[in-house]
Amino acid sequence: MYSQWVEQNSGVNTNLADIYFVDSLYGWAVGDSGVIINTTNGGDNWLKQNSNIDSIRLQKIFFINRNFGYAVGDKGVILSTKDGGSTWKIYMSGSSHDLIGVSCSRNAMGLPFDTQYAWAVGGGFTIGQPPTGVIFQTSDFGENWFKMLEIDAPPSPQLFTTVTFLNVDIGWACASMGFEPVSSTRIYKTTDRGETWHEISEVPFGMYQIIAASKDTLWG
Repeated sequence: MYSQWVEQNSGVNTNLADIYFVDSLYGWAVGDSGVIINTTNGGDNWLKQNSNIDSIRLQKIFFINRNFGYAVGDKGVILSTKDGGSTWKIYMSGSSHDLIGVSCSRNAMGLPFDTQYAWAVGGGFTIGQPPTGVIFQTSDFGENWFKMLEIDAPPSPQLFTTVTFLNVDIGWACASMGFEPVSSTRIYKTTDRGETWHEISEVPFGMYQIIAASKDTLWG
């Protein structure tokens, strides 16, 4: 028997950029104009949540459980919630770069287990400057964010697209090389909670999502 896809009504008419489910019932999606929608019944019904920001495109959403989650978007915006999205708090990363990836540390089953630390990645363009990739970290449940890495390599841009952590110490981030279509992706690794990052590999295609299966195995 083959799986079947059923079209669902999101209840919004804006473009959606990302979706994340913590289990078979609870999920969230984000998109243009600060849109956040939530379902508690596996997608049968979606309700719009108030992000308190309607001029920013949200690009990525990540939840640790049914209550605690993050969303990131353009112009360095970071949102967090502790009540499943009933209320969202706005943080500024201190950067004008767009953020397009966010994650907490994971275990071998892909499940988050450390809520204190989180990482956000992205990049952007400044007139007269080479494209720059950035990685931010919080160590206090999202209250404060610090830039851990900023990198550029003209003439090829490096824009970080995704980040994942196996545990609180070991993590990886992917940086796209070149403009669309992406010519290659550089993979960076940290073993000290993001304090230092080292390029470990380059693959000849774009990578926009990675998951750590073990300290030696990545899926992307």
